Amino acid sequence: MPKLTYVIPAYNAEATLDQTVGSVLRQTERSVAAVIVDDGSTDGTRHVAGALLGKRVRLVSRENGGLAAARNTGWAALDSPCVCFLDADDVVAPTHARRMLAALDDADAVACSYEFVGPGLDSLGWRAPVLAGDTAHERLIEVNRLAVGGVVLRSDTARTLLGGRGFEEALPVHEDWELFLRLCRAGARWAAPVEDPLFQYRLRAGSLSDGLDRMWRVGLEVIARHARGGVERDRCTRRWHVRAAARAVAAGSHADLAAAMACVGELCEEDLPTLVGTLRWALARSEFVGPPSWAARMPAWTDRTRAMLDGYPFGRRAAERLANGPHRWRELVERARGMLSPGQALVVYGFGRNGREALRAAAEAGLRVAVIDDDPRAIGKVPAITLDDLTPDHVVLVTPEDRTGIMAKLERRGVSRIVLPDAA
Repeated sequence: MPKLTYVIPAYNAEATLDQTVGSVLRQTERSVAAVIVDDGSTDGTRHVAGALLGKRVRLVSRENGGLAAARNTGWAALDSPCVCFLDADDVVAPTHARRMLAALDDADAVACSYEFVGPGLDSLGWRAPVLAGDTAHERLIEVNRLAVGGVVLRSDTARTLLGGRGFEEALPVHEDWELFLRLCRAGARWAAPVEDPLFQYRLRAGSLSDGLDRMWRVGLEVIARHARGGVERDRCTRRWHVRAAARAVAAGSHADLAAAMACVGELCEEDLPTLVGTLRWALARSEFVGPPSWAARMPAWTDRTRAMLDGYPFGRRAAERLANGPHRWRELVERARGMLSPGQALVVYGFGRNGREALRAAAEAGLRVAVIDDDPRAIGKVPAITLDDLTPDHVVLVTPEDRTGIMAKLERRGVSRIVLPDAA
């Protein structure tokens, strides 16, 4: 019996399937297997799969039923204690199985960081870190930061926690996000994520623009289904509308932008971090470019954003913030440096995406740093302190998009030397 089975749904995947299965067969952990699920393909997928069959590779064929149904079919066919759902155009690093199984230990699930690659698996220099907080309900309910191929589940335990239900087959998209939220609700124990990117997510032409309206509306359904109370539902719903607007700008879809903005009402200052952060990510995905190329693309992206958001309140501000993005954290760190005593560490509040950018900028500036996060599990190996350690002498750079309660906490500790991104 293999220790881990990769379930690989394949629909018209003849061009990439051999690369995906090949990455499974190259695992340094030899006790792995693959179940290819041919989901009613009409191209040569079944022929390619047939050539890959062997002791560690099986093929299951079914009528076309969609990605969720294909994953469930493969899940039902495996005989290993652990499972990973790998799309037929993505690949895993040779050490994926060994390191993920070691990290899983006695937990129910584990995730790893991943990297975006181009259509030909070419490197984009674009790593997507996954933090412990990304597997917690509080962050997961807003947006799914996990890549399904970068998650390993303890198969029988997950089935039990899910009440025998696998992926929600009625959902045409976001079925992985919905399953992860159900696991959280059922009390699944997530191991600390593997920090190294062991999974490659292939960007494809049209992957961003296809089905924007469907992705938006199904996402709203997922949030409504899993939000814990009206306050959380309303907050996450508004941010989901803002994210949909940003994706529409990146795709150049005025119709989708208008629909999302009709639900937002009017943009406000609090929406800008979510809008700009999603814009940068979506624009980069639309052009298959990683962070090393973002500065060069920024003038064109800013022009597109300004044109698309012309006439919307805060639209011009969003374009300006996008243009200043590559320099924003450096400027904020330099502002904080002027407030620090010699040798004093800068306190970075929040270890999310913004927090990591701030830490990189601080490292480039040669500053000592310490991190505070409301979820201590998210911090990892970075030097950390707690709110109780803060004194009025500290300088704090606040990075989260949602600062609900943060400023009050700092005020109670007597901290007044605070640097905020919105002041940039």
